[in-house]
Amino acid sequence: MSVSQQAIYRTADEMIRMSGQKAAQEAATYANELAEKRDDEGRRIWLQVCAAIEDLIDTRQTPN
Repeated sequence: MSVSQQAIYRTADEMIRMSGQKAAQEAATYANELAEKRDDEGRRIWLQVCAAIEDLIDTRQTPN
């Protein structure tokens, strides 16, 4: 399954809105749960979401 970068960042943005600073931790938890189920593709996607969350949070905290 291929997921677009746009979808990854939309998901990351929504998770930040719902969970704030805890969003990356939640995405990592999802990735770990999928790893335990041996769902490598799902794990990879959630790790990408986690990275996108960190990127968005860093970008939003950078002063203009």
